[in-house]
Amino acid sequence: MKQFFLGLVIGALLIGGLSFWVDEDTSPVVTEICAPKIIETKSAEPVCPVVQESVDTQKIEKAFLLFLASIGIKNAQKYSGDINDVVNAPEEYQPEIVKDEEPKAAPAAEIAFFFNEEEAKKLILGNEFIRDRIEYEPGLKKTTTYLLRDPAVYFARSKLITKYSKLKRLNGNFTGKLYRMSGKHKGKVEDIELGIDYWPKDDKKIDGKFTMKIARDGEVYSHARGEGSNNDIYLNPNNPKQLIIKGAPGMYFHFESMVVKYANVYDEGEFLGVSTFTRL
Repeated sequence: MKQFFLGLVIGALLIGGLSFWVDEDTSPVVTEICAPKIIETKSAEPVCPVVQESVDTQKIEKAFLLFLASIGIKNAQKYSGDINDVVNAPEEYQPEIVKDEEPKAAPAAEIAFFFNEEEAKKLILGNEFIRDRIEYEPGLKKTTTYLLRDPAVYFARSKLITKYSKLKRLNGNFTGKLYRMSGKHKGKVEDIELGIDYWPKDDKKIDGKFTMKIARDGEVYSHARGEGSNNDIYLNPNNPKQLIIKGAPGMYFHFESMVVKYANVYDEGEFLGVSTFTRL
């Protein structure tokens, strides 16, 4: 955008197509800009080849800044240095090359919590048990992008969600599958039922209900439930878009975003497997 507007004024300066009226006594002074010379004359038809007097560059700058402001460029003042350069030495002017802003890198301490994606792919996609399921659930591949290397510390630093505006987006009933990739029950596919229902109690507090059941071979072996304020749904301050749900003491479901869809599952600080959820 910056180059576009500067291009306009450079073009005008070089082809002599930009003129200004300046009050002097009772008759107007026509200021004609001719590349690369600038002159002033009272003639009705300004003559460009002869340089008589340099135009006031401050007036040119002010006029151009007013033009930028008129089309909605709020911080037009930042272009003033470029305008001076164009007016004083148009043949030497080199506009600044602005690169697309790159996303800020995560702090080194935060990166240490995650496996890089190559390592995560070996741990998750290298498991034959999961590869078979990916044919039916391609979204499981996303779990390789946020696999935690140090889940215990990561979850310890996370904070319960206390604002209703965030919790209400999660309200609903879900059914899911837990694919165990490690531990005593490795290779098992377990059933999950999840219910989230919160509402504002007053201006500063929330109330509601939370339930999660996990069943193996038709038998419920974990049943988490709570009423009142939120005690089970977290966000990590350094990754506030990644949702964390505690399904049982020591068991956490870590989602890529605030969408309850795919999660990496950890138990007692160890990677347990992956899960899928569907909103009913």
